[in-house]
Formats: sequence, C-alpha cells, structure tokens
Amino acid sequence: MRDLGYPESTLVQRQRDLSVHYPHLIESYRNACTVAQLPASSGAVNTEELRTAAICHRTLFNALLNGRPSVHEESAERQEVAS
Repeated sequence: MRDLGYPESTLVQRQRDLSVHYPHLIESYRNACTVAQLPASSGAVNTEELRTAAICHRTLFNALLNGRPSVHEESAERQEVAS
C-alpha cells in the first residue's frame, strides 16, 4: 500500500483512505479486519468467518495490485461469501 501512495497509518485511517478508491470493498474489508483481530484460539471466531475474512482480504489485495477488481472477481467474492 505504501508503494501505491497510501501513507502508513492506523487501521482506521487506512480503511478511510481505501474507502475513497474502493467503496464497494470497504465494508467487507472492515469486517475482515474485525475478524482478523479476534484471537483464533479463544473460539470467538469460527472457520467460516476466517474463510470469509481471507476472501475479503484477497479481493482487496487483488484490487490494489490491479487497480480495481474485475467484475468476475466481485461476482466470485459475492458467491464465495454467500456459500
């Protein structure tokens, strides 16, 4: 993200910065960040929540690398999250 011009900042500020260019991905990214911060060993998060968080992070990562997600990626993410 730094290489793309995003400043190093807190998680909340990073989410705000990303929401400008990726508004369609930001809500799922926020949810994924919340899940990622929960201790997995505590049982507070289940496997499905971790899978969904990983998909959301991957989608945002691909969007950052490619400039924006393709329609196919967005549809695939929605289907993966829904299943």
